[in-house]
Amino acid sequence: MDVSPEVIAGDIASFATGFFEGFRQNHLGESGVTQIRGFMTLIRGAIRDGFQQARDFLEGITTLDEWISENIDRAYELRQDHLDGFEKEQLSALEDNDTGSPESVDENMEEMS
Repeated sequence: MDVSPEVIAGDIASFATGFFEGFRQNHLGESGVTQIRGFMTLIRGAIRDGFQQARDFLEGITTLDEWISENIDRAYELRQDHLDGFEKEQLSALEDNDTGSPESVDENMEEMS
C-alpha cells in the first residue's frame, strides 16, 4: 500500500471532487460559477478540518516525528494543487459551454467582479 504524500493527496482530492455532481444537483438555482466556487469552499474547508483532526489524533497517540509531520504537510499542499486543477478545469469547461451565449458570458463576468 502506497502511503506517499502524492498518493494520499490524489486519493483525497479524487474522493472529494467526486461529490461535485451531487452538489450541483442540490444547487440547481445557482449559476455554474457559483456552484463551482461554493463546492470548492465546502470541500477545502472539510479537507482542512480533516487534516487537522488527523494530525491531532496522531499527536494524541504518539509523538509526531519530523518525517511524519512533513509528509502530512506535503500531502496537504499537494491536495491543494489537485483541487486548484479541478477548479480551473470546471471553470474552463463552463466557459467553453457558455461560448456564443452573450447572456451567460455577461453573467459570468458579473460574478467574477
